Amino acid sequence: MIIPGITEKFCDPFLFIPIDLTSIHSYNEVEGVSEMIHKDWTERKTLKKVKCVHTNAKKYTVNHMLTEEKVYDVKNETEEFYFLIDNSGRIGGYYKDYFVEVND
Repeated sequence: MIIPGITEKFCDPFLFIPIDLTSIHSYNEVEGVSEMIHKDWTERKTLKKVKCVHTNAKKYTVNHMLTEEKVYDVKNETEEFYFLIDNSGRIGGYYKDYFVEVND
């Protein structure tokens, strides 16, 4: 959802909280520039694979977007979150404590 007058923002569909996507950057070492990676996340290479071990969220509902024991492709990660293609077929950010890393 685009907020009128503000570019590169959308609202979380479940919480209706405006999220600023302009702060999501990746540093490209070859070109020495920062790029906004959210625009092509689905086409990016998979960094690693993770398996969902539980969907018992304390604060948010995640069981409709994640399936226990299913393996997901991680497209980006931060200290706290994995950004992966969830059950909706879109990129979602989830706390790392829902997952364990899977070795190929």
